[in-house]
Amino acid sequence: MTSRVKRRAVGNRAIERLGRIQSPTEAMILQNLTLEALANPANGLTAFNAKSCRAEPGKNGFIVRVSGDWNGKPLELKGRV
Repeated sequence: MTSRVKRRAVGNRAIERLGRIQSPTEAMILQNLTLEALANPANGLTAFNAKSCRAEPGKNGFIVRVSGDWNGKPLELKGRV
């Protein structure tokens, strides 16, 4: 996933998509890669249960919002890609 020698399994492959043209297809790819990263045990987020993921176009890339439960409590994560 990353170039870090000791932690290659950690990260999100969505970083590889930076600089791409915004399109509905690209949004779908980013959503899938984000959910993949959250489900990856190496990232240490196995207690998070995602219920929805949405990538929306912004001025400088996509804004990704993921809603779900963290240890049984509702949580929304938001980031830019």
